[in-house]
Amino acid sequence: MDGPVIFENDGNAGALAELMSGSAAGLTNFLYVHIGSFVGGGLILNGEIKRGKNGNAGALASMPIPQGTSTDFLLHAASLYQMITSGQDEHNPAWEAWLKRCAEALAFVIISANSLLDLDAVVIGGGLSHAQLRTLSERVKNTIQKTAPRDFFCPELKIGENGEKAPAMGAGLLPLFSTYAPNLISLLKVDAVASLTEV
Repeated sequence: MDGPVIFENDGNAGALAELMSGSAAGLTNFLYVHIGSFVGGGLILNGEIKRGKNGNAGALASMPIPQGTSTDFLLHAASLYQMITSGQDEHNPAWEAWLKRCAEALAFVIISANSLLDLDAVVIGGGLSHAQLRTLSERVKNTIQKTAPRDFFCPELKIGENGEKAPAMGAGLLPLFSTYAPNLISLLKVDAVASLTEV
């Protein structure tokens, strides 16, 4: 059967799920962070998925983060593959160490991203429980407050509502979104032209 085929990475699909049926409903500019076996993310600007030249805008895993006097990548600080054998018990020292490093790394990434994009919010979701995501979000917020420049406007930190299923849900929503969602950029251009002709 012939028909359109839509390709999208997991992070962007997860961002779409939160935009259309999650905690980002009503937002037009946000960064989605998916905490899974490997950290990923997606970027929504002007209500549209921003893919970039190679489809990896907002993917996040390769974002550089400080590691002592050297540099590491978010992949190694915010992915759950490190916790597969040690578990995610809140009383587990390995879990607490991972949580601390993850929060510090995400705070650095959010400060960097928001300084460039001036986002409405950052949505943190994925394979952790809602309580664990809330704890992580609070740690991230506290770290941002301690380390960000004084003139930094912190985006709202929101907890994703679709959990680890967000990428699959977003993939299912892609045909609807691509077919029926308005092209907000085109609408903005029309408004701009109309305002110029009225002058």
